[in-house]
Amino acid sequence: MKTKAREQGDLAETQALAYFERLGWKLIERNFLCRAGEVDLIMEDTKRTVVFVEVKYRKNSDYGLPQEFVLGKKLTRMSRAAMYYIRTKGFKNRNYRFDVAAAGPAGMEHIPNVLSFEGYTL
Repeated sequence: MKTKAREQGDLAETQALAYFERLGWKLIERNFLCRAGEVDLIMEDTKRTVVFVEVKYRKNSDYGLPQEFVLGKKLTRMSRAAMYYIRTKGFKNRNYRFDVAAAGPAGMEHIPNVLSFEGYTL
């Protein structure tokens, strides 16, 4: 049985997916999970860039904005999962980036390029 927080997180992911699809992006995979970590949404934007999206939901901003909770360990695990995905799913030789979809009571904010792939080798 899903917790209320998980249900709200799923709803935020669905809203983020709808937002990106309105921009003309295509869903490649949702909730990719491996031993290295998890990526909420893997999208392809209109320029064929593979975009790894972390969706972060907060019901209020009492303790900070949703995007403020996408830090250190979370980004490391997400980047490792993304690298694994690229290697195993045949997405080499593409452009990549990490975005955040921050959802809360005021709506959703899309924050592109929160982490760079510069310096990574495949």
